[in-house]
Amino acid sequence: MPALAFTPKYVALRDRFFRDFYYSGLVADAIDGDWIKFADQTLYMGQTLTFLATEAGIKHRLGQDANETHSIIREILKAVDELDLAAEPMFGAAPALDGFVARDNITGPHDPRLNGRWARVASDGQNPKNASPSGDQIFGLMSGLWFVVRYVSDSGIVEDAKRLSNRLFGYAKRCNFYLTRPDGGHLEGVPVERGEDMRWLSSLLHGMNKNVTGLDCFRDCRVEIGPIPVGLQAIATIWDRLGPDATRLLRTEINIPGIGTRRLTFVAHLVLMTIAPSDIWSKDDFESAALGVNHHLAVLAYSLAHNTKPSRFGYPDIIDIMNRCPDDGPRGDLPTDTGWQRDNRWIRCSEIHLPQEDARRYFGVDFLMLHNLAALTFSDAA
Repeated sequence: MPALAFTPKYVALRDRFFRDFYYSGLVADAIDGDWIKFADQTLYMGQTLTFLATEAGIKHRLGQDANETHSIIREILKAVDELDLAAEPMFGAAPALDGFVARDNITGPHDPRLNGRWARVASDGQNPKNASPSGDQIFGLMSGLWFVVRYVSDSGIVEDAKRLSNRLFGYAKRCNFYLTRPDGGHLEGVPVERGEDMRWLSSLLHGMNKNVTGLDCFRDCRVEIGPIPVGLQAIATIWDRLGPDATRLLRTEINIPGIGTRRLTFVAHLVLMTIAPSDIWSKDDFESAALGVNHHLAVLAYSLAHNTKPSRFGYPDIIDIMNRCPDDGPRGDLPTDTGWQRDNRWIRCSEIHLPQEDARRYFGVDFLMLHNLAALTFSDAA
C-alpha cells in the first residue's frame, strides 16, 4: 500500500487552483484567455470543501500543520453565508440567513474579488433571475460538509458546517422539497428557475443532513404527491428497493409514482455521493452502480464511510486515472481517452468519453478530490 503523502502533481494543481480559480471563498470552474466563468457555485464550493477537508485529515495523520487548510475552509463557509444573505435581495426581499442561497454573487469584471484580472466574466450573479439555488447546489454543498465534519479536527469549523447543513436542509424542508424563491412578499411559492423539484430525492437529502448533523427529522418532513402532503417513507422505499437494479437505472430513467419520470444520468453523481455514507444499498450494488457510470470517487467515499476497501479496483487503477490528467490540469481539448477533457469528471461521469470541444482550462478540483480520497482509502496509514 502507498505511503500517505501529497504528490508533486497534487501540489502543482492545488497551487494552480488557488492562483487562477479561487476568489475569496468562491470558485470559478473555467478560464480561457481573459475570460472566467462562475457556475453551479455552491456545488463546486462543496467539492472544494471535500478536497480541503480530506487534505486536513491527511495533514493531521501526518502530523503536519493544517491551519492554512482550516483557514480556507472557514473562508468558504463564510462565503456561503454571504451568498445566503445576498439571495433574498435579488428577489426584492429582506436578507435572511435561512438556507435560500444564491448561486453566486460575482457582479462582473469590476467585482473587487477579481482584482481587475479578467476582461470578461460569466456568472449567475450578473443575472439575478438565474441566481436562485437548484437541488444540485444544495446536494453538492452538503456532500462537502459531510467531509468537513468527518475529517476536520477544528471543532468550531465542524459546528459551523453542521449548522450550515441544517440550514440548507431546513430551506428544502420548508418548501416540502419543491424549491421556491421570495418575490418581494407578494408572490409566495414562485419556483426557482431550475432544479426546483427535489421531492424524488427528498429522503436522500434527509439522509445526508442526518449524516452531517446527527439530527433525525424524518418524521417531520413532507412532500406533496397529489393533493395531500405525505411523509418521506414513500420516497425512501423507492430508493431502498432500487439497489439491485441501480447499475441500469443510473444510465436511464425511473418513474416516481405521483411525480413522474426522472432521468438519472446527469444527477448520478448527486445520488451516488449522497448514498455513499448511508446503508441504503449493499456494497456490491453500490460499486456496480458507481462504476457503471465511471464514478470511482463515489466508491472511495463509500469505502471511507464504511471503513472498507473497493472490491472492483485498486490503487494502481486510480494512479492510472490520475496519470492521464496532464500536469497542467484538465482542459477541454484533451483526447477523450484521458477522461479529463470534461469540465468536471464526476459531475459528467456518465459522459466521461465524450469530447468537450473547447480549449478552456478547468479548475481541477475533480483531480484533487480523487487524489485525497484515494490516499485516505489505500494508504498504509488508512
